[in-house]
Amino acid sequence: MTALSLGCAALVLALLALGGGALAGRAGAALAPALFWLAPRNLQLLLAAPRDLRAAWLLGGGGSGPGALSLAALTVPAAVAAVLAAGAAHTSWLLARALRGGDRRAWRREMVLSAAAAVLLAACAWRGPPRVAPAAPALLLLSILGARSLVAAGRLLWPERARAVTAALAVVALAPGLRASVHAWPYGFAAWNELAGGAPGAASRGLARQEGGDSAAGILRALGEHAAPGARVWWQETPRADVEAWQRAGRLRADLGWAEGPADADLALWQFRAGDRDREYRIWTAFGTARPVDGIFLDEVPLLMVYARPGAWR
Repeated sequence: MTALSLGCAALVLALLALGGGALAGRAGAALAPALFWLAPRNLQLLLAAPRDLRAAWLLGGGGSGPGALSLAALTVPAAVAAVLAAGAAHTSWLLARALRGGDRRAWRREMVLSAAAAVLLAACAWRGPPRVAPAAPALLLLSILGARSLVAAGRLLWPERARAVTAALAVVALAPGLRASVHAWPYGFAAWNELAGGAPGAASRGLARQEGGDSAAGILRALGEHAAPGARVWWQETPRADVEAWQRAGRLRADLGWAEGPADADLALWQFRAGDRDREYRIWTAFGTARPVDGIFLDEVPLLMVYARPGAWR
């Protein structure tokens, strides 16, 4: 993990831990970061390389699209989303109770939290470039409020065993996200939640699969084993600097050359991108075949396909 990703992770974890501790004690301080990070996309971001961070929450192509809030609703695990919603509802209830009881200190605290949540949610609900990143501040605050609601539920359900009940509720809330993160690794940016129908449902809706060329890292071993000596590769989405870095690090054979397009390539990597299938047709035309020789899949959904000219793939 790089210094940049470590710094980003440390800052967010510190903010969540401090906020959770202030609102719900040590249990909330532990739960708040887990609610935020235990999702395939967010965990991928936490462990990503610098280039991954630049496109970490890009979920579609350029232009206008669904707001960040709508996209976040399709990526946050359903169990965690329920906890976040419970946290918002719990805060509204605490605000109403403080108003009825005349507790000015509690009223001010809950009013600030409610107003902040409303502003952050409104700010990320507009239609713009299809990224989840603008929703991050709202998700951070909702994670703190959600952790507080779990702690409060534990105290309410069984006061004498509040910690055990809270721990059990946390396991129920976090287990699906942890399982999904492990299952999707290292293609967390291609993962979608239950509301989207997972990767297959998202693909059928035309949602993005794996942006930024990151899935190409998963095909390096196959390229080394099967590419013909001196084969020229068209990487499509992956920057040349990354390919050269892989070669210097020994992850990719040094004899494989760089191709500017399908016409001068022996091998081509097609990384699925909604609304941009023309480049795949160019590969079929140049290579004289529409049959891939290898690929990378998540839940049987193709993220990357390898096409080869005759004799280029052994």
